[in-house]
Amino acid sequence: MDLLGSIACLRACTEADDAFVYDVFSTTWESEVAALPNQNLAQHVLRIQHIAQERRFASQYPDLQRYIVVQDGEPAGRLYVHESASLLEVVDLTLMPRFRDHGIGTGIFHQLFEHATREGQTIALRVERRNERATMLYSQ
Repeated sequence: MDLLGSIACLRACTEADDAFVYDVFSTTWESEVAALPNQNLAQHVLRIQHIAQERRFASQYPDLQRYIVVQDGEPAGRLYVHESASLLEVVDLTLMPRFRDHGIGTGIFHQLFEHATREGQTIALRVERRNERATMLYSQ
């Protein structure tokens, strides 16, 4: 069960993508970090939080599939999923700010639903309440 064959805008995430994946993660904390008085400390905190998130995902989802979302040949975001025979769990979908609001996330979800239907899977995901954009996307 691998999404690469069914969703064209994805490529497997490799170690060479680590800096980009960190940049994607950082965009989710921009407003919180901007409020901190010491930006050097803020960057340090972000790095620690990113490492902790990656470790938590790896621990919770041993078979986590990590993808880079590609738009017009350029890295646009990340998609992390965990699949079993009956469940496709979207662990994380985050796009870089300049790629948001162009239908990319919606397109990915349509393709995820098609993949899950073919495989006989249910899709599951969690969204933080403060993430109004994602809540709107997933409730369509």
